[in-house]
Amino acid sequence: MKGRRIISGGSSDDKGLSELHNKILDKIAQLDKLNEQYKVKQEHHFVNMFMNVLEKMGNDLILAQ
Repeated sequence: MKGRRIISGGSSDDKGLSELHNKILDKIAQLDKLNEQYKVKQEHHFVNMFMNVLEKMGNDLILAQ
């Protein structure tokens, strides 16, 4: 995660804010990971659909000859 760092504080308010900040960063990291996984699934789906279309077009060309 670029530009994100864990904050460590001194007072109780700073400590609470620091914990909240770190939890938010953890959730952002989880969302980033899920987003990357979704992109990979989309790519696989697109490639499979594209290959199916090419196969059907090839079969149609063979039948047309």
